[in-house]
Amino acid sequence: MNAPGRAPKVLIDASSVTRVPDGLSTYIVQLIRYLPAAAPEIEFTALLNPGVSREDLAEAIAHGRMKVLVEPVAAIGPRRDWQMRTLLCQWRDRFDLIHITSMTYPLALAGGVCTIHDLTYRKWFHGGWLFRTAARAYLDLVIRTCIRRSSAIIAVSEQTGRDVAELAGKTLAELPKIVVIHEGWEHMATRTVGDPAPAEVPQRDFLFFLGTNRAHKNLTNLLLAFERALPRLPAAKTLVITGSSAKLDASQKAIVDRVNAVQPRIVFTGFVSDMAVADLFERADAFVFPSLKEGFGLPILEAFHHATPLLAAAAPAIPEVAGDAALFFDPHDVDSMCAALVRFYDEPALAADLVERGRRRLQQFSWVKTAESTAGVYRQVLEQRALAGR
Repeated sequence: MNAPGRAPKVLIDASSVTRVPDGLSTYIVQLIRYLPAAAPEIEFTALLNPGVSREDLAEAIAHGRMKVLVEPVAAIGPRRDWQMRTLLCQWRDRFDLIHITSMTYPLALAGGVCTIHDLTYRKWFHGGWLFRTAARAYLDLVIRTCIRRSSAIIAVSEQTGRDVAELAGKTLAELPKIVVIHEGWEHMATRTVGDPAPAEVPQRDFLFFLGTNRAHKNLTNLLLAFERALPRLPAAKTLVITGSSAKLDASQKAIVDRVNAVQPRIVFTGFVSDMAVADLFERADAFVFPSLKEGFGLPILEAFHHATPLLAAAAPAIPEVAGDAALFFDPHDVDSMCAALVRFYDEPALAADLVERGRRRLQQFSWVKTAESTAGVYRQVLEQRALAGR
């Protein structure tokens, strides 16, 4: 507990930030950027891993004049728990509150704040059976420890909050320590770093898919739906997919080979920069988001920001974020997805309507709001501790 008259000290766990851009790193970097202005009475420190160099991270730290603590901490697993246990012993009197910004809540930490982005690992996990079983059991232990020992849990969507509560055998209303705080989009307006999109990507006339080939991203059904839709789509329409075709499984490769037998209609970009992603969004006819489940779904806001029509799965938590600004389909039903692709091109007025709805929907989200709500969670926890101390 902070002494009277002293600024409370909060540690932001940024050990999960990676050199390669991903959704979790974006969330952490934007918190670091916006939190100091949202809570000027708090002294913030960011925990970073050695050697992590990112221009946006450095800018965010400098923007808020945030202090930095550099320690080697594994992103996940028992080694992380051992390292965090050692560091927590050293930090016992150094910080008043620790915010773990990923779901990897340390087993030794009591009274922290934790952000949980999704629990997709419970159904979709890569690796062999033994590894998947052990990993799920460990992560369930981590989440249950977080539910039991944390002071507050931030869920990035109502759906994630419900999933966490369900793991505890409760409803969201029965676990008041869970606070839903959505993510923001402002970082998308300044993405000018990196190489442009590869030359083999068409300048226009394409649908765009941004994501990995993880099971819940539902790439196989998207490939099948595009194959079925092709005879009913305008000539020369293509599907542009970020990532490498080398990571496709045998069934996915077979679909791509059939579709591309005469001419390339499915194009893989390989890894692309932030600037290339922004360029692809703006050039695409529409963005297709076929996930079977998301914790939040930042690409939804990317589509809105870049005025790109959104064709999306009616799957958790996508409608919660997209609202009425998407043409929805059943991600488990290839025919439903195919029908959505065909309808988008059959109804020319649909694109402008979706863009306008997306523009209005985007106004509901902001990293400023995220930071302000997160700071409110800190204040509530610190105040409760102060009252308990008295």
